[in-house]
Amino acid sequence: MLSAEPDVSTDAISRALTDLGSRLSGRPIEFMAALDVDADHLPYLIARLGAAGDEWTPSAQPFASASWRRPITKTIVALESPVANPLALPVALAADGIVLCVQRGRTQLESIRDIVAAIGAERIVCCVVLD
Repeated sequence: MLSAEPDVSTDAISRALTDLGSRLSGRPIEFMAALDVDADHLPYLIARLGAAGDEWTPSAQPFASASWRRPITKTIVALESPVANPLALPVALAADGIVLCVQRGRTQLESIRDIVAAIGAERIVCCVVLD
């Protein structure tokens, strides 16, 4: 979840989406708040998103059968706007997809275009309009 504006939090809607997804999905879904991303935590966040779909092999787990795989955990991350913190952009690019959050009557169309240009239109799964 990515906000198009610097002062709009995606935390509450990200948590709600995690709760709903956990009830509807057969796979584990976790929530992660990535607010105030700094250079020290950036590699961890990117690695965490990239590791979510990794599979364990029998050689990595000697007691596991050849057909066993680790459950694929999906992670929903609440990110601040790249306008507020440019380090949010690499985290967003590491995600499988982006849900862009905008505020009705407040978010400027130019801000949305800037975010779409930075992220790439193909990476945006949907847009949520908040009141």
